[in-house]
Amino acid sequence: TYSTPPKQLITVTYILYTAATRTMTPIPTIDLSGSSEELEIVMNLREACTHVGFFYLEGHSIPQSLLDQVLAKSQVLFSLPIDQKISLSDSTLQRGYTRFEEETLDPINQQCRGDTKEGYYIG
Repeated sequence: TYSTPPKQLITVTYILYTAATRTMTPIPTIDLSGSSEELEIVMNLREACTHVGFFYLEGHSIPQSLLDQVLAKSQVLFSLPIDQKISLSDSTLQRGYTRFEEETLDPINQQCRGDTKEGYYIG
């Protein structure tokens, strides 16, 4: 069975507002710095993924300089003209660029149009 993770391992950073249900859900921050047992971290990740859908990571040891580089490159990518971004899409592998309203991640509550986001999928 699954139990709720210990509260001291999760700190709230932001609130996620769900328009369809008009609810506000805390977005958890999960600390990977080693102060928690591996099973507790896994439980926290599972809780965040299954009940919230988002989470922040702390203590991940990724250098800030690398995070800054990734953010800068993503700003360059999403500033490209739409035809260039579309050329980066692979519908067969479902990887690469996705346009605004191309996906609907909550089809039950969002039947009129797709998500108001664009993305780039790897992996």
